[in-house]
Amino acid sequence: MKNKNKKDKLTIHDVVVKRILPLLAIPFILSGCAKRSECDIKDDHVHLYTKTENNAVVKTYMNSEYMKHKGYDWTSDSIKVTADDLAFYKVKGEMFEGEKNWDCLYNKMASCHDYLEYYYTYDDFEYMPGWTDEDGNEVGGYYYWDTTTGWTTDINHRGVNGTVRVRHPLYYGYKITYENGKYVKEKSPYVNDFREIISDYPYINGDKCVEYAYSKEYDFDERQLPSLRVEDVSEFKQADLSYTGIYDTYGL
Repeated sequence: MKNKNKKDKLTIHDVVVKRILPLLAIPFILSGCAKRSECDIKDDHVHLYTKTENNAVVKTYMNSEYMKHKGYDWTSDSIKVTADDLAFYKVKGEMFEGEKNWDCLYNKMASCHDYLEYYYTYDDFEYMPGWTDEDGNEVGGYYYWDTTTGWTTDINHRGVNGTVRVRHPLYYGYKITYENGKYVKEKSPYVNDFREIISDYPYINGDKCVEYAYSKEYDFDERQLPSLRVEDVSEFKQADLSYTGIYDTYGL
């Protein structure tokens, strides 16, 4: 007769293989993900970190000794700082100076475009099952109309009805000020071009620097949609990116 409790017993092998070994592996996994540099500088300092973003090399100083930090790679280049400076760099975090990394921001804007979104709506005749009575018969089931709505960039999406809007990118940055004995980060207004704010809000978080606005809605005959362009309905002001320099303000 089989022991019904056998499945509940743990052997020494089970304890070692299933419980102890996985715990021992954790430090090795963590150390591989968070490898530190061998920097031996004793004074307060920050290191130059780099990464490639928007087909440009981005550089910024951060208070860290990790080989990979916030998406950046550690370098041995460093500058000495004061304790007060360290408080500043803590607030700055992974943000970089826009003026010193202009190629990244210009390429970011060049990759963000206004585009049309199409409204769709359609109905489906759906069935809502009921419940099963004691004789196995379904009771209370019924049919109903279910309406689906939304926005899409696919002009051939089911239910596109001729209503359109424009999705427009807006950019923002940050400035760091010293208030009431501490450094604080302040977000800029949304703008159509980084050059509008880069002097007053010099710091950019490359992962969080774009929001989107939407135009009012326009109604067209569905037959007009294939030939409709953003320029035909856009109400947004855009920078002329034919001017590539950081201080070129033509078209703003």
